[in-house]
Amino acid sequence: MKAIKTLSLVLLLLAFTFSVKAQEPTQQTKPYVVHTMYLHASQPAMMGKIDSLLKIWKERVMDPNPYFTSTKIVRHWWGHDSREVIFIYELKSWNDIETAFEKRNEIIKAHKGWASEEDVKAFRKMWSEIFMPEHHSDEIYSVVAE
Repeated sequence: MKAIKTLSLVLLLLAFTFSVKAQEPTQQTKPYVVHTMYLHASQPAMMGKIDSLLKIWKERVMDPNPYFTSTKIVRHWWGHDSREVIFIYELKSWNDIETAFEKRNEIIKAHKGWASEEDVKAFRKMWSEIFMPEHHSDEIYSVVAE
């Protein structure tokens, strides 16, 4: 009888050990950086130039970056705050985060794809009129299931 109790206890402990191991989080290899910005409720923002500016940003800054495996810009469609614009950057690994955003800054400073410095200045002026730079957030997410 004592051997059965001991065997039962050992089996119970083993089962518990395996179930605990199954619950351990694993480090994901594909992080997502989510940057949320908020629109001004100003005349330029209401004139519909937002989507064009966002497409230009994606084509000239986000897409050329080799460290981003995919990128998206999504605008608020329905819900509590219609001012939200979300930039989503997928990276290959956690180790690429710093390098990816250094590269993004290089791309911004290089002004590749622009016809002239005047175009760059006009874009920046419009961007600053549309977005509220003092109100934004940055988060890093990891994939749980695909």
